[in-house]
Amino acid sequence: MTFEYNNYSIITSLNERTIYIKVIDTISGMYYESNVEPKELRLSFGLDASYKLMCKCFKKENGYNLNIVNSIIMKLSFAVIIEEYLKINFEIILKSKIMSNDERLSLNFNRIKQQQQQQQQLIQRLNQLEELVGCVEICMSNAREHGILTAKEFYKLNTTELLLPAYYGMASHWDYSKIKLFYKLEKLTITGCNDIVNFNIVQMSNKTVKELVIRCCTLLTSLYGLKDMFPNLKKITLSQCGVNITDATDYCQTNNIKLEYS
Repeated sequence: MTFEYNNYSIITSLNERTIYIKVIDTISGMYYESNVEPKELRLSFGLDASYKLMCKCFKKENGYNLNIVNSIIMKLSFAVIIEEYLKINFEIILKSKIMSNDERLSLNFNRIKQQQQQQQQLIQRLNQLEELVGCVEICMSNAREHGILTAKEFYKLNTTELLLPAYYGMASHWDYSKIKLFYKLEKLTITGCNDIVNFNIVQMSNKTVKELVIRCCTLLTSLYGLKDMFPNLKKITLSQCGVNITDATDYCQTNNIKLEYS
């Protein structure tokens, strides 16, 4: 069996009379090995049970601990606690050897192969998660305040464009704090939402939004704080808003944001 333990690669097998152990220091290129006999372990149970304890320590299972000290020789110190009352401690000494170039090359190749397999597994899991998340919808309204919901108030979590229109003249209909949850959002359009006065008060933010369109928000008087809420914002379009043109221009120039009026 093969195990990865910190910066060590461990190869072990159970034979009829001994336990074979080979530990490779993947940093220095040194390796240590030995055929361990039962008398060296000084344990009251058989070789098979000893081997199982060691494998659980190599796997870092709960209650199974291993400490490795290496120099000219390597000492493996095993400390096992079973069901919080039975403690077992034993040590193994391994002799050092210098890894040949072919062995080092083989080790590096196997390590790269393992890393690639782990990356592929991670990508598969991320793709599965992406498919799952793509089915999730978020309710953007303040449901408790305005009662009955409609399908228009639900948006997919992976949407790239989001439109929040005026809602029957009601203020505070939209829950702006949820905008940050849209992890692919690039364009946000807000129309006729007169509960937005400035961006220091409203809880609105997103790290992926690049374009913001604000229409008919007559109570909005300042863009101050906008860049902090939308750090990747590149363009903003204003229409029929209460923001002073000079102030808006100065703010956008200072924060490298393209400003348009429509």
